[in-house]
Amino acid sequence: TRYQSQLQMEKLLKKLRYESDLAISARDALGLIKFRAGITSPNAITFYGLILIDSELSASEARSIVAAAEKAAEAADGGCCLVVSLLPMGSAAKGRVVDGLVCQPSLNELIEGVCHVAATRPLKSTTMDKLHQLFVEKQCASCGKDAAEPRENSTHYGFKKADIVRAINQAYASASQDRSLPANYKLGMRLAANRAVFRGVRLEQELDAGEY
Repeated sequence: TRYQSQLQMEKLLKKLRYESDLAISARDALGLIKFRAGITSPNAITFYGLILIDSELSASEARSIVAAAEKAAEAADGGCCLVVSLLPMGSAAKGRVVDGLVCQPSLNELIEGVCHVAATRPLKSTTMDKLHQLFVEKQCASCGKDAAEPRENSTHYGFKKADIVRAINQAYASASQDRSLPANYKLGMRLAANRAVFRGVRLEQELDAGEY
């Protein structure tokens, strides 16, 4: 059912660490877009980069949502949005679907051309990765900048697994050479939080993990 599909989509987005909001109607969607556009916190992301619209929504309702979303994106620094029509499972022939995206979708599948791309339910991680890539390409083409990531923490440039292993090996090598830590050493990791996103707010400066 559509309800089960929405739950599956929310679970997937949460797993992939996307910051998202679920609208149960066109009116609800417009309210969410208006609310986010009105956020005044420093570095807040005031637009939705990825708009997922049920293909059964009327063209007039879809247009109103897209118009509001694009207006909010245009008002933001480096803002951009990719609009996706979500089709029912099995509505497109398997030969036309690649990574969950429909090749050469019809105007009807794009809700009378309102959407940019069409995807089939249920959404999968490979589909979201492809949509994210398309969003970045669209943003770079329209603004000439890196994507202003709505995806939470996807642009975090801090320590990853390989970095932590490297740091441990360096510490082990120092200990083997009987080298001690400096007197002003501070416990914790130095995490570069440049352009990382936390709860809709972009972090622009470096912070010590112990003080985060």
